[in-house]
Amino acid sequence: LDSSGALVRVFPSPAALIRIDLTRIGVVRARARAINALADAMHANVDLLAHCQSLDERVRELVRLPGIGAGIHHSEHLSRSQPQIF
Repeated sequence: LDSSGALVRVFPSPAALIRIDLTRIGVVRARARAINALADAMHANVDLLAHCQSLDERVRELVRLPGIGAGIHHSEHLSRSQPQIF
């Protein structure tokens, strides 16, 4: 939602992403599996990252998931410093 309350973007829920074959829209297989794994984990536990107090804690939780490596630290940093691009 923007500042006026208007919907500006829509993203599928974790439940919707669990079994979607993202390779059909051009996502490389490894990244598609990682997205599916994250969606599955978030669907199973919507508070998966709620306890994380720092970026490092969030990264430690995320790298436990299949297909998510330490490079996520850079993406997480960017998403916090420049949320408009994510």
